[in-house]
Amino acid sequence: MENADKQEEDQQQQRQQLQQEVKLRQVDWDRDFPQLLAIERQSFRSPWDSRKFAVYSSLPKNRALVAELTGQEGIVGYMLYELQATSSNYLGSSTHIAHIAVDPRHRRLGIGRLMIGAVTRSDAVTLYARRSNTDAQRLYVSLGFYIHNIVTAHYSDGEDAVLMRWGQEGPYAMQ
Repeated sequence: MENADKQEEDQQQQRQQLQQEVKLRQVDWDRDFPQLLAIERQSFRSPWDSRKFAVYSSLPKNRALVAELTGQEGIVGYMLYELQATSSNYLGSSTHIAHIAVDPRHRRLGIGRLMIGAVTRSDAVTLYARRSNTDAQRLYVSLGFYIHNIVTAHYSDGEDAVLMRWGQEGPYAMQ
């Protein structure tokens, strides 16, 4: 048990150190696209191709954030998100996270948490996770998201999606 505690402590220290070394910035599509596409292909069962990224980047409400490590070349993660208009000032701002991915060599170190934290300044944040991706769902719940709905056959391979919202815990939050 002591060995497991020591390992967890070491991982926590590594996360804290890494978070100090991570820089978040808006994407430079010309410079970052090849690396973004490589991370995409390593991260998703049905990755977007260059055409989908081109359509995404052409829409004015869409944004992309990349994570890089101080002193290293290249990006280690990215997040695509959409700023959504609300019907009144009372409702505030809303953001939908369309895609988030971290290079497999840099996962579980807090990079995804930092990127999501950059958009939780909105009044509402939504995202979809594959129903089978319980690791991602646990991360999102730990950040204050709750399961809002299940969307049947949302993905191109027929898998259901879990629609998650940021805010107070809802009735379907994971245990």
